[in-house]
Amino acid sequence: MRLIIALTTIAFSCCTLAGIYKWTDANGKVHFSDRPMSKNAEVLELTPTNSVSFTKTSANHGSNLTIYTAEWCGYCTKAKKYMRDNKIVFREFDIEKSREGKLRYQSFNSKSIPLFTLNQERMTGFSPKRLDSFIKRNQ
Repeated sequence: MRLIIALTTIAFSCCTLAGIYKWTDANGKVHFSDRPMSKNAEVLELTPTNSVSFTKTSANHGSNLTIYTAEWCGYCTKAKKYMRDNKIVFREFDIEKSREGKLRYQSFNSKSIPLFTLNQERMTGFSPKRLDSFIKRNQ
């Protein structure tokens, strides 16, 4: 019985991929929703953000592990919990609450968070395995 429920759930979840709609109201304010709330709503094409990439940077941003985050970011929350649970020392900048953090984040021309920096390397996205590898490579 559990197998039937699991298979049914998987089958229906594959068919319920929702889009994100964007539209501008009469006052020029931009809105987003999972349903088209206006005739001029357009469907946004979204790319997955649970990937991880590594890039060398030209500047040395310190020998301390730094993470750039935002309060609403689920992967940022998972990354910070993982680092705390594993006693990994890190410095955090919330790019929406810290002016310095926002400016530093913008200097990387990144479009993803969390963003990790250590020495002259940076990593976007979060995976425990890749974060461990990133730290090990840069110690």
